[in-house]
Amino acid sequence: MNKDNSDDEIYNTLQNNNPEDSMIDEYDLYYGENAVPDNEVKVKISGPLSRRPSLKSVMPALFFSILFIIFTYTLSNNSFTDYLWASHDAIFIKHEYWRILTAVFTHSDGMHLLSNMPFFIIFGFILYDYFGFILFPVISLITGVAANIITLWFYPGNIKLVGASGMIYGMVSLWLVLYIFHDTDHTMTRRIFRATGFTLIVLFPETYNPSTSYLAHAAGFIIGILSALIILPYTMYRNKKTSAS
Repeated sequence: MNKDNSDDEIYNTLQNNNPEDSMIDEYDLYYGENAVPDNEVKVKISGPLSRRPSLKSVMPALFFSILFIIFTYTLSNNSFTDYLWASHDAIFIKHEYWRILTAVFTHSDGMHLLSNMPFFIIFGFILYDYFGFILFPVISLITGVAANIITLWFYPGNIKLVGASGMIYGMVSLWLVLYIFHDTDHTMTRRIFRATGFTLIVLFPETYNPSTSYLAHAAGFIIGILSALIILPYTMYRNKKTSAS
C-alpha cells in the first residue's frame, strides 16, 4: 500500500471522528428540540388501592353485624337454640342443611361475638369498597359456609359448631391475596413481606383455647386463598373517587 494513501485515510478518519461533532450530537440530545425540559415533572400513576375507602362502604358489614347480634341473642332463647348450631350428625346424617348457614351467624355468647366483630367489620368494609358486592358478602359468605362444611366433616358427630371465624379468616386471606396483586404502589417483595408478617403476627394464636375451632380458622384461611386465586383474573377493583364523609 502507498504510504501517502495510508496517511490520507488516517487523516480522513480523524476528520470524521472530530470531537466537536460528538459534542454537537450530545448537545442536541440533551438540549435540542426533542429534549425533555428540566422543569417537566413526571407524574406517577397511583395504584388502585391508593385511594381512601369511603365510609359509606361500611354499611354492608354493619348490616351483617346486626344479623350476627340477632342470631346470637336468639341462641340464648331456649325455644330456638336447637335450630341454629351445626354438627356433623345434623348436617351429614339428618340433612338439616340450613344449619350450615345459621351456624355462621350465631355465636356462643357476647364475648365470642365481640371477639369476631373488629376483623369482620374492617375486612368486610375494605373488600366491599375496593372490590364490590361479589367479594363481600357473596364470596366471603360462601367461604364461611365451605369452611363449616369441611370442619364438621372431620369433627365427631356430637360436637356443635357456631361462629363466623371461618368466614372471617377467609375474608382476611381473600384480602391479602388481592392486596399482593393489586397494591402496585409498592414492590412485590414488600407486599409479600407485609402480608406474611400480618399473617404470622395477627392470625396465629398465642395461646390454646379448647373451645376455639382452629380447624375452622385454617379451613377458612385456605379456602379464602384458593377462592382469591380462582377469581383473580375476573376481579375488577372499584375505581371511584372518595366522597366526603
